[in-house]
Amino acid sequence: MNSSKPHTAINDRVRTSGFCCNRFWKAAATPALALALFSVLALAAGQPAQAQTLTTLYSFTGGTDGANPGGGMVFDPQGNLYGVTGAGGAHGNGTVFEITAAGVEKVLYSFAGGADGSEPNGDLIRDAQGNLYGTTYSGGAYNYGTVFQVTPSGVETVLYSFTGGNDGAYPKGALVSDAQGSLYGCTVNTLFKLTASGVFSVVYTFPPLRNGTGQGPNGGLVIDSQGNLYGTTMDGGPLGSCPHHTSVGCGTVFKVSPDGTETVILNLQSIGVTWPAAGLIVDAQGNFYGTGTQPPHGTVFEVTSTGTGVLLARFHSQKVGNDPQSRLLRDAMGNLYGTAWKGGNDGQGTVFEITASGTIDLLYAFNPRKHPGVGANPSGALVFDAQGNLYGMTAGGGIYGHGTVYKLTP
Repeated sequence: MNSSKPHTAINDRVRTSGFCCNRFWKAAATPALALALFSVLALAAGQPAQAQTLTTLYSFTGGTDGANPGGGMVFDPQGNLYGVTGAGGAHGNGTVFEITAAGVEKVLYSFAGGADGSEPNGDLIRDAQGNLYGTTYSGGAYNYGTVFQVTPSGVETVLYSFTGGNDGAYPKGALVSDAQGSLYGCTVNTLFKLTASGVFSVVYTFPPLRNGTGQGPNGGLVIDSQGNLYGTTMDGGPLGSCPHHTSVGCGTVFKVSPDGTETVILNLQSIGVTWPAAGLIVDAQGNFYGTGTQPPHGTVFEVTSTGTGVLLARFHSQKVGNDPQSRLLRDAMGNLYGTAWKGGNDGQGTVFEITASGTIDLLYAFNPRKHPGVGANPSGALVFDAQGNLYGMTAGGGIYGHGTVYKLTP
């Protein structure tokens, strides 16, 4: 185990609340591909106190253990975490790893970079049998990426290899599943479905960018009980008027129905949001929450399923955070938690809270110069454990400079 000494956050404005899960808006999936309780950010009842203490659970060496973790992690019922690294491993093409609550890391699978895939990215999901599912950005039979499964014993199966044709290429973001065990995800220009029996189909293909449309889904999807898919596009909306990005637009929030009909439910420019790099989360009432990377340092927004958008918060100071790129996490009190890639006193990223009243609070600022061995540039969504502790990953920093897994304790 690699670890660094814990230290406290530089901001103490944390509300006491009972934590809740960041769930998909639907009933549980079938046993064949049911997302276990801990795989969807398990229901927690922790009581956050006034200061946050960060402990580096593991520092990646950049060797066979992996390097540059990304995406969000997932818990199993025993409290072990699972995630991916985009590089490192036995062949240098990324890993699927397990890490215990004590910080003991084990590589379940190292990607060889060939037909098995390369550069895994996005959140993993876990079924009731402990199988993990995710995507690789490249590799596969045609080198355009894959959808894969890794069993608890570390056996990897490529469920689909993208051809780079009408099926799309370079999948990004988290997968989601429906009640029948089908998987849904996105590539750079398509939304796809992969049934539990392995049948692949394209649900929707984004057209070339034009005024009012969206393009560039890259943050994963959420699904409702009727099978509608919701997500964000980095580009699109009204062209020619988005500040600093006139040629591509500020981005959109979209809905795709089961029959493949796409609707732009919100042009993000209309509420002052630009370039959403992360996917959405959804509450029990069907309201969605997301982030924009600009302007000037990032935004947090809410949108209803019918398309009414509200700007919840704007990052006015880099010290609180700059460039939020990961999915949010929401507690039972309506507070939102997330990470910013940059910002903080050292410019290496932050963990932040958006209170239900819209106040932005800094929970932790990564500062490797002040605290050697601490990570830099937090990547991927946060997760709660049963005690209300937050867990996440950084893409860089740590003892060896190749990223970390950390725990933020109330």
